[in-house]
Amino acid sequence: PLSDAAPGTVFNTARPPSRSPKSDPARAGGEKSRKDAVLQKQETHRQRFSNQALLSEELDFQEPLPTTCVKTQAACCSTASLTMASGSVDYGTTTDTTINTTPACVCVLVDSRCISAGADVVSSLRLKHGAAVHICSLVSCDFIVSKRMAVEWHSESELASLQSRKRLQERIQSVQGLFDRVCLLVEKDRTKPGEPLRPFQRSRYYDSTVAALVRAGVRLLFSTGPDDTAMLLAQLAQVEQRKGQAISVPVEVNGRRQQVLQFYLTLPCVSYVNALYMCNRFYSVAHLVNSSVDTLQAGIHVSRSRAEEIYRCLRFSCDTTLMKSNTSKNSL
Repeated sequence: PLSDAAPGTVFNTARPPSRSPKSDPARAGGEKSRKDAVLQKQETHRQRFSNQALLSEELDFQEPLPTTCVKTQAACCSTASLTMASGSVDYGTTTDTTINTTPACVCVLVDSRCISAGADVVSSLRLKHGAAVHICSLVSCDFIVSKRMAVEWHSESELASLQSRKRLQERIQSVQGLFDRVCLLVEKDRTKPGEPLRPFQRSRYYDSTVAALVRAGVRLLFSTGPDDTAMLLAQLAQVEQRKGQAISVPVEVNGRRQQVLQFYLTLPCVSYVNALYMCNRFYSVAHLVNSSVDTLQAGIHVSRSRAEEIYRCLRFSCDTTLMKSNTSKNSL
């Protein structure tokens, strides 16, 4: 059919171009905020992992075990899981006799005076925790778990006794003069078979003594019995070993070296462990006397101030004219 429009009129029969819908500002803003939230979340995770990495470097984490140790640990874990499945785990005790958690190379020195009252502790250290226990005359402390840490062992009644406060103070000061770190292990009073349990009554004097020890820099550990005491000692030795402070020299001294050891113990600021290092790192007394401060510090594994004090004692000049002579002129 013909159109009624005027001649010369041109009709546009082409389809109009499709226009893209206009972008919604609110929608664009929402997408941008979501992207910012995702980026912020990723930055938060990255910062958290970075903080964890820095914290792992500062704190004392155990180094990864070798392949053989990992296999052994996996076998122990499987044995422990079977034991727990069988229902033979006692959750009321604080010690675990199924798994040996202490390396066999951990060394603990025990004072000979502690044998009468601490036979159970020594047996538990050897049998349950696999520690190498050496009995010797420490004199200065009850236990030595590393080159720098000593442990004093007292009961709750001894800590709460007014008569023993001065002796405890002198003892702690003496140990602090020989070791960089001092721990006081307070064990619960033991009861004889057949005696009723008597709860410990804390007093104001007991609390003031504990507060004074904390202010003096003494680390307090509390034990419920001999097994718990042995477990704490083994854990302390294990932590010190992980930090590179374990006793790494032979502890057996025989023959003439025993006399040399006793001489080294007379020097100021020299503990039993320091004397052992002197016997093993210096081949003679003259070698020790002629050593420099740096050599003493590296050989004995002590601080700079302690090495300087030992050096001054070894190089102390003495005027022989001031010494009294037991030989009289008439006997010449």
